[in-house]
Amino acid sequence: MLPAPRRAHRAGIMPCSAVTELGVVRPLPRAPMKTAAQMVNDAKVRLQKEVVAILRRSGPDQARNTWYHILLDPKLSTELASYDLDAPPRQSHLTKVAFPDYNRDDVNAALQAGAHLNNLYALACGRSHIAKDSAGRYLQGKKGLKIVSNAKA
Repeated sequence: MLPAPRRAHRAGIMPCSAVTELGVVRPLPRAPMKTAAQMVNDAKVRLQKEVVAILRRSGPDQARNTWYHILLDPKLSTELASYDLDAPPRQSHLTKVAFPDYNRDDVNAALQAGAHLNNLYALACGRSHIAKDSAGRYLQGKKGLKIVSNAKA
């Protein structure tokens, strides 16, 4: 018996199964979902925490000079560039996360839980908040804590 013909798939869309040379269909292995502990230990999250800690040590008045010194450090600047955190909009987001206008405790909790930078920025600007249960504990979301946008009035 001849093996089944392979179908071409569109670029960017991976097939969910593969046909072996004997014609047997086997599912392709899937990447497992990250656990909360793995998300907290993610390299990009660790880098965000490190940069925020550096910025907080320098103070809000010295943030611009601190970014200058961070980008002069060859190891740190290449790591920032590899995660696209060296762009000016990302620098301003990280600076706002380091020195939030609103929700300082919520921003710190979300940063420690490994939230996305855009969600951290929305928290720091006061455009969103972290969902809590009836006991006042933070709710866990898909990546970090569950961050909810404020209702627009």
